[in-house]
Amino acid sequence: MASLQHYFEIIAGGEGHCILISGEAGIGKTALVKAFCKKQDEGCRIYQGACDGLFTPRPLAPLYDVLWQVNKERWPVPPTKEDRSELFANLFHELSAKKQRLLIVFEDIHWADEGTLDFIKFFVRRIDQLPCLFILTYRDDEIYSRHPLRNVLGQLPADSFTKLVITPLSKQAVITMAKHKGYSGEDVYSISGGNPFYVNEILASYSPGIPDNIKDSILAVYERQEEGTKNAWQICSVIPEGLEVDRFTKLKSSWVEALDHCFAINVIIVQNGKVVFKHEL
Repeated sequence: MASLQHYFEIIAGGEGHCILISGEAGIGKTALVKAFCKKQDEGCRIYQGACDGLFTPRPLAPLYDVLWQVNKERWPVPPTKEDRSELFANLFHELSAKKQRLLIVFEDIHWADEGTLDFIKFFVRRIDQLPCLFILTYRDDEIYSRHPLRNVLGQLPADSFTKLVITPLSKQAVITMAKHKGYSGEDVYSISGGNPFYVNEILASYSPGIPDNIKDSILAVYERQEEGTKNAWQICSVIPEGLEVDRFTKLKSSWVEALDHCFAINVIIVQNGKVVFKHEL
């Protein structure tokens, strides 16, 4: 929160900045952004948009969320691919005419379509010309090595953006939260890995089982994986004590790529010489 406030005060001088907020699902990215936006005074314009995990992504989804907040009459329908550059330039021109500081939020850009990613590149490369804080959130555990967003992040000017990584709750924090409820914080932490969403849901309905909404959240991530990765998860899930690294290296080569992907998105990790799930969920 202090970092966001620091950069928001700096942009009053007329030079904007982009903040990339990353972390796994449930880590608190949206909660942080909401709390930050609530703190801002009336002397700033806030525009918010979001990408959706739809089977058929909505073209330029977060951009159009913002466009309709800025001037709904001017942009009634999405443009063709050929019109995008003109659209980007027109929006930039309209925003530059605003007298207040600007706060623009795009959430969940790991689901962004190519048009939205193009806009992000266009806008961040020119953000130093606007008094604007551009906040982008994404799940870093869903950005695999060939994900299009990685290419975008690699092309942004280094001095135009700052990365903030949201980390899980500490073990002591979870123990303190559980203690207030009269539960074992050690158990809650070992099950959840300190993920705030999982911790709060477990504490809200403490029982030997896992709450249904957490199951749904985990399975939603699982179902988005490719078949090989799903199979790798299934193998790991029936070895609760983990698999020794030297035994792991003997797995048949057909599993290697899928397991490498699991390591890349931090679903499985090496801990005490064994390959295990990041947390028991």
